[in-house]
Amino acid sequence: MKDIYFLMTVDGDLRNGSISQRERAIRALLKLFDSEGMAGKVTWYINENDFEWTKNHPEVVLSIVERRDALGIHDHFDTQNIIDFGEALRFCKESYSKVMKFLKHRDKDKDYPQGILAHRSGSLYQKATFYKARKEIGYRILSDVWPEKKSEGRVVLDTSYSSLMTHKKVFDGTMTDNTHIPLEVRPWRHDVDNWLDYKSTTGFFLQIPVTCMTIYLDFERLRRVYRSHQEGMLSSLTWDIQPYEIQESEYGGLMQEKLEVVQDSIRRVKDEFDPTFINIYDFAKILPTTS
Repeated sequence: MKDIYFLMTVDGDLRNGSISQRERAIRALLKLFDSEGMAGKVTWYINENDFEWTKNHPEVVLSIVERRDALGIHDHFDTQNIIDFGEALRFCKESYSKVMKFLKHRDKDKDYPQGILAHRSGSLYQKATFYKARKEIGYRILSDVWPEKKSEGRVVLDTSYSSLMTHKKVFDGTMTDNTHIPLEVRPWRHDVDNWLDYKSTTGFFLQIPVTCMTIYLDFERLRRVYRSHQEGMLSSLTWDIQPYEIQESEYGGLMQEKLEVVQDSIRRVKDEFDPTFINIYDFAKILPTTS
C-alpha cells in the first residue's frame, strides 16, 4: 500500500432548511461515516458565526469530539464583507471564543489543550489580512488552497429576509486564484504573506491543499495526485463537502440519493486507491516538523 492519506472534511455551512432539518443532515453524514469505519478519521470545520453550531447543535459538536474526529472552525469572511485585519481578527475571535467556551462548559476543552488549531476560510477566500488574523488567534493547520482552480465572486448576507440565512452576490471578480499551483503539490509550511509559495518548508502555518470540492468527487484529480506519488513520500487527497449538499435547496429535506453519492464515492476511493483515512490533526502529526 502506498503512503496515501485521505482527508474527509466537512465544512459546516448549513444553508438549507430548519434547524432540525440541518441536524438531520449532519447526523446522516455521521451515520454514513460510522458505517464506513471512518469514526475518528473525519475533519469538521464548524461555521459558528453564521450558523451557531454550539447553540443549535450542541450534542452534534460533542459527538464530533467524543468520536475523536477533528474539530476545526470555518469562518466566511466573504459573507460578512470583511477585508481588513481588524475586522477579520474580531470575526475569528468571536467564533473561536464561542467554541472554546462551549468545550470548557461541557468539560471537553481537555481534548484541545492547545486550543483549536485547524481553520478553513469560507469559499477558500485567501488574503494576507486573514492569515495575519488567524496567526494572532493561534491557528496552525490550514486548508484553503485549491490547486489549479480559482474562486469567482463574493457574497454577503442579504438582510431583506428576517427569518432566512440568504446571501447575495456583490462582487463578480476573482476571490482566489490558485491556477498556478500544481495539483500534485504536497502540504507545505508558510507565513502570513507567502501562502502560495508551495515550495516553502518553513513558516507558522501548515497548508494542506484541497483536492476536490462538492459531493461529486472528481476522480481524475485524485488519480493525478495518486500517479504522482513516489515511494517514501506522504501524499494526501483532501475532499471538502457541505451538509447542505445532501438537502433539498428549497424545502431542506434530506435527499437520500445525494447521501448515496457520498457513500458510493467513499467506497470507490477505497477500492481504487486503498488510502489511509485520517483526520487533519493526526495527519499533521506525521508530517515533517520544520517550522
